[in-house]
Amino acid sequence: LTITGPGSRVEVVSNSLGLAPGVPDNFNPFVAIGYDSGSPGQLSISNGGQLLLTGNALSTPTDTRVTALHIGGRSNTSANHLGSASVSGTGSQILLNGADALINVGRGPGSVGTLDVTSGGHVGSISLVVGAFGNGSVSLDGGSIALSGQRTDSTNVGAGMTIGRGTGGVGVMTLANGSSLSFQNNGTLDIGFSVGGDGFASGGTGTLLVSGGSSITLAGSVGGGASIGRTGSGTLTLSGNSLLDVGSNRSIYVGRDAAGSGALSVFSGSSVNAGYVGVGSTTGGDTGGGALLVVDNSSLTATTLEIGTTGMLSGDEGTINANVLNRGILSPGNSPGRIIINGGFHNLVGGRLVLDVDEVAGEFQVDHLVLTAGSSFGFDDVTVTFNFIGDTDPEAFAASGGFDLDNFIQSSDSNGNVSGLSTVFEPDASWETVFASAQFEAASPTYDVTQLSLTQDGSFGVVAVPVPEPQTVILWLAGLGLLSAVRLLQRRR
Repeated sequence: LTITGPGSRVEVVSNSLGLAPGVPDNFNPFVAIGYDSGSPGQLSISNGGQLLLTGNALSTPTDTRVTALHIGGRSNTSANHLGSASVSGTGSQILLNGADALINVGRGPGSVGTLDVTSGGHVGSISLVVGAFGNGSVSLDGGSIALSGQRTDSTNVGAGMTIGRGTGGVGVMTLANGSSLSFQNNGTLDIGFSVGGDGFASGGTGTLLVSGGSSITLAGSVGGGASIGRTGSGTLTLSGNSLLDVGSNRSIYVGRDAAGSGALSVFSGSSVNAGYVGVGSTTGGDTGGGALLVVDNSSLTATTLEIGTTGMLSGDEGTINANVLNRGILSPGNSPGRIIINGGFHNLVGGRLVLDVDEVAGEFQVDHLVLTAGSSFGFDDVTVTFNFIGDTDPEAFAASGGFDLDNFIQSSDSNGNVSGLSTVFEPDASWETVFASAQFEAASPTYDVTQLSLTQDGSFGVVAVPVPEPQTVILWLAGLGLLSAVRLLQRRR
């Protein structure tokens, strides 16, 4: 089916029968691209063409009347259905209006669906599912998708999206070149999206890639938010000055449920805004099978950023505008790297700091955790691991004068001038008191650190013994074996 040119339109409308309450109403419209197994379907909309579906019949929890567009598969049990759709050019659009508007892309085992929205093309609905028990792909290149309103059937959801749902479900979405994905609802039901499983079906693998100044925004009077790895495996990556803004009244969860694992990576001038961000955590406690947050040359702004026991925060030159609660791992990345926290850092039981030390061209480089002026901090019960990379010599590092906490954990003033954190301690505080309940350890592939001690001024004494090279160990073990054989022969004689 090709719909092209201004004024070219395919429209499917259903009206209510006006029956008494509780009596099932008329059916709402649907369009299926690739309805039958093994019969590929293709929809092309361009140059101002339009596909309009309007469902005016009443949909209730007991009598569902969905207004639906299916691209590659039409149910959770349909198999091997193939469908593709493209929307290209300003004025070109697919619009689903009315009751329970839903777009499925790749639904059912073995089914494959693709949707491309390019060069000013637009798609609108209430719900969008990409890869439900099948394979779905949505690509935006200078295009837009707007999900708004709320459904009235048994799903009881506001505007929302899932990428990768259910066993075998694989979903991929890309936004590039100023594309936009928006969610809005001024009703009563929460809005948002899940990448990798959702509350309707466990499992699924989802990938969401946002680049080239593209944006994902949530707006309206209700709550909700985003989950990356809710009940499956999810990845969301922002790069190239892109934006994820769920609003100050909503949350972002990375690795939300026990069966979920997720990664949120924010690169190259991109930004994330939320009220609460949980990495392997929710406001109720630790969750998730594994969660990673990387903020690299970018920023994250929230009231609270909570790192659960399975969570990790990393990145270089990333700015965290939040109060950070750590029960997991904070490790500046790019070995070494720097993370800037503007708000506060408070370690909780189980929390760790992993700080790298590397020797490059005869100079030592270390990780930095920088707290901006006025940021609160607490390092109770923290375990600090100094990670010596490669053949970096811990004793040589100590002899250089660099093995000092003020060299790793620092403070910056309003002008960006950086100094050791001890410069902002209370008058009666020292590194020994601030880290009174801390534990310190060292890791190295080439040295065995036999002694590591903190002094009152924050410097460390260290004793490290080179680990025998593998060939040396082999020869040593071979020597022991030969000696044992000789002794055994002597005993036999």
